Amino acid sequence: MSTEAIVNLTRKEWTESATKAASDKVNAKESYEEQKEYSMDTDSFDDWARKNVPYFLDSYQDYLNKKDAFFNVLRQHDSAKQKDLMKKFGMLRFHWDQGDLGDGKEKGSKFIIVSYDDLERYDEIINAMYEAQRKAAQS
Repeated sequence: MSTEAIVNLTRKEWTESATKAASDKVNAKESYEEQKEYSMDTDSFDDWARKNVPYFLDSYQDYLNKKDAFFNVLRQHDSAKQKDLMKKFGMLRFHWDQGDLGDGKEKGSKFIIVSYDDLERYDEIINAMYEAQRKAAQS
Protein backbone atom coordinates (compact mmCIF):
# COMPACT_ATOMS: atom_id res chain seq x y z
CA MET A 1 0.00 0.00 0.00
CA SER A 2 1.39 3.41 -0.93
CA THR A 3 2.03 6.07 1.69
CA GLU A 4 -0.69 8.22 0.13
CA ALA A 5 -3.18 5.35 0.46
CA ILE A 6 -2.17 4.92 4.10
CA VAL A 7 -2.65 8.67 4.67
CA ASN A 8 -6.14 8.44 3.16
CA LEU A 9 -6.96 5.36 5.23
CA THR A 10 -5.78 6.90 8.51
CA ARG A 11 -7.65 10.14 7.69
CA LYS A 12 -10.83 8.11 7.13
CA GLU A 13 -10.30 6.19 10.38
CA TRP A 14 -9.69 9.45 12.29
CA THR A 15 -12.83 11.00 10.77
CA GLU A 16 -14.94 7.98 11.72
CA SER A 17 -13.54 7.86 15.26
CA ALA A 18 -14.11 11.62 15.71
CA THR A 19 -17.73 11.20 14.60
CA LYS A 20 -18.26 8.32 17.03
CA ALA A 21 -16.55 10.13 19.92
CA ALA A 22 -18.63 13.26 19.26
CA SER A 23 -21.84 11.21 19.22
CA ASP A 24 -20.86 9.39 22.41
CA LYS A 25 -20.01 12.74 23.99
CA VAL A 26 -23.48 14.11 23.17
CA ASN A 27 -25.08 11.03 24.74
CA ALA A 28 -22.81 11.26 27.79
CA LYS A 29 -23.59 14.97 28.23
CA GLU A 30 -27.32 14.23 28.06
CA SER A 31 -26.91 11.59 30.79
CA TYR A 32 -24.78 14.00 32.81
CA GLU A 33 -27.37 16.80 32.62
CA GLU A 34 -30.16 14.38 33.52
CA GLN A 35 -28.28 13.00 36.50
CA LYS A 36 -27.20 16.47 37.59
CA GLU A 37 -30.83 17.59 37.56
CA TYR A 38 -31.89 14.79 39.93
CA SER A 39 -28.90 14.60 42.26
CA MET A 40 -26.60 16.67 44.37
CA ASP A 41 -23.61 15.75 42.20
CA THR A 42 -21.50 18.85 41.60
CA ASP A 43 -18.79 17.22 39.48
CA SER A 44 -17.85 18.86 36.20
CA PHE A 45 -18.73 16.89 33.09
CA ASP A 46 -15.08 15.87 32.68
CA ASP A 47 -14.88 14.45 36.21
CA TRP A 48 -18.30 12.82 35.98
CA ALA A 49 -17.47 11.23 32.61
CA ARG A 50 -14.30 9.65 33.98
CA LYS A 51 -16.40 7.84 36.61
CA ASN A 52 -19.64 7.11 34.76
CA VAL A 53 -19.31 6.69 31.00
CA PRO A 54 -16.53 4.28 30.04
CA TYR A 55 -17.95 3.94 26.51
CA PHE A 56 -17.26 7.63 25.91
CA LEU A 57 -13.76 7.41 27.40
CA ASP A 58 -13.05 4.45 25.12
CA SER A 59 -14.28 6.22 21.99
CA TYR A 60 -12.41 9.42 22.97
CA GLN A 61 -9.18 7.44 23.43
CA ASP A 62 -9.75 5.75 20.07
CA TYR A 63 -10.21 9.22 18.52
CA LEU A 64 -6.89 10.36 20.03
CA ASN A 65 -5.11 7.23 18.80
CA LYS A 66 -6.50 7.58 15.26
CA LYS A 67 -5.63 11.29 15.17
CA ASP A 68 -2.06 10.53 16.23
CA ALA A 69 -1.78 7.73 13.66
CA PHE A 70 -2.92 10.10 10.91
CA PHE A 71 -0.40 12.80 11.84
CA ASN A 72 2.42 10.25 12.13
CA VAL A 73 1.72 8.83 8.67
CA LEU A 74 1.24 12.30 7.17
CA ARG A 75 4.61 13.42 8.57
CA GLN A 76 6.28 10.64 6.57
CA HIS A 77 4.36 11.54 3.41
CA ASP A 78 4.29 15.36 3.53
CA SER A 79 5.94 16.95 6.55
CA ALA A 80 5.03 20.51 5.49
CA LYS A 81 1.33 19.63 5.30
CA GLN A 82 1.59 17.77 8.62
CA LYS A 83 3.08 20.85 10.30
CA ASP A 84 0.39 23.10 8.80
CA LEU A 85 -2.45 20.81 9.92
CA MET A 86 -0.90 20.36 13.38
CA LYS A 87 -0.80 24.16 13.75
CA LYS A 88 -4.45 24.44 12.70
CA PHE A 89 -5.38 21.57 15.02
CA GLY A 90 -3.66 23.30 17.93
CA MET A 91 -5.32 26.63 17.19
CA LEU A 92 -8.81 25.13 16.94
CA ARG A 93 -8.32 23.12 20.10
CA PHE A 94 -7.03 26.26 21.89
CA HIS A 95 -10.00 28.39 20.82
CA TRP A 96 -12.52 25.69 21.83
CA ASP A 97 -10.71 25.33 25.16
CA GLN A 98 -10.89 29.10 25.68
CA GLY A 99 -14.62 29.11 24.90
CA ASP A 100 -14.16 31.22 21.76
CA LEU A 101 -15.81 28.68 19.45
CA GLY A 102 -19.21 27.04 19.52
CA ASP A 103 -21.45 27.74 22.47
CA GLY A 104 -18.54 28.17 24.87
CA LYS A 105 -19.46 25.06 26.84
CA GLU A 106 -16.20 23.34 25.88
CA LYS A 107 -14.19 25.91 27.83
CA GLY A 108 -11.63 24.10 29.95
CA SER A 109 -12.75 20.64 28.82
CA LYS A 110 -10.24 17.84 28.48
CA PHE A 111 -12.52 16.15 25.94
CA ILE A 112 -12.40 18.55 22.99
CA ILE A 113 -12.83 16.81 19.64
CA VAL A 114 -11.29 18.42 16.55
CA SER A 115 -11.91 16.48 13.35
CA TYR A 116 -10.18 16.46 10.00
CA ASP A 117 -13.29 18.15 8.61
CA ASP A 118 -12.69 21.00 11.09
CA LEU A 119 -9.17 21.37 9.72
CA GLU A 120 -10.54 21.59 6.18
CA ARG A 121 -12.93 24.33 7.35
CA TYR A 122 -10.28 26.09 9.46
CA ASP A 123 -10.46 29.49 7.72
CA GLU A 124 -14.27 29.47 7.80
CA ILE A 125 -14.34 28.57 11.51
CA ILE A 126 -11.72 31.14 12.53
CA ASN A 127 -13.29 33.90 10.41
CA ALA A 128 -16.71 33.20 11.97
CA MET A 129 -15.14 33.41 15.44
CA TYR A 130 -13.53 36.78 14.67
CA GLU A 131 -16.77 38.07 13.17
CA ALA A 132 -18.72 37.04 16.28
CA GLN A 133 -16.12 38.72 18.50
CA ARG A 134 -16.29 41.89 16.39
CA LYS A 135 -20.09 41.99 16.65
CA ALA A 136 -19.95 41.39 20.40
CA ALA A 137 -17.47 44.25 20.82
CA GLN A 138 -19.77 46.60 18.90
CA SER A 139 -22.79 45.93 21.09
